[in-house]
Amino acid sequence: MPEYAMLLRRFHLQPVWRQPTLCFVIKRFRHKALERLFTTGSARGVNPEFAAKLRRMLKVLNDSREPQGMNLPGYRLHALHGEREGQWALWVSGNWRLVFEFDGDDATNVDLVDYH
Repeated sequence: MPEYAMLLRRFHLQPVWRQPTLCFVIKRFRHKALERLFTTGSARGVNPEFAAKLRRMLKVLNDSREPQGMNLPGYRLHALHGEREGQWALWVSGNWRLVFEFDGDDATNVDLVDYH
């Protein structure tokens, strides 16, 4: 008999099974291929060289509650200025950046941008 079953029996406890719930913090994507990559895992529409890194970035962004949660080595988090005031960017590769905003605890307007 498994150990947890013995503990349940010993203390007269009933197990409670709950359905896992998915709670996404990313509320809005501006780039449809990024949304597809995040929700289905399909890299169609995204440069294959960036797909693995973008998957990791989107997972961390989804788990973050503030921009500083994205301040990881190699991501080069930086705040944007001018017309993009309030947005944040992460370095993907070369001129490519993952750009996003935070609305409270939620990431929004997630986009993949090519800086020329």
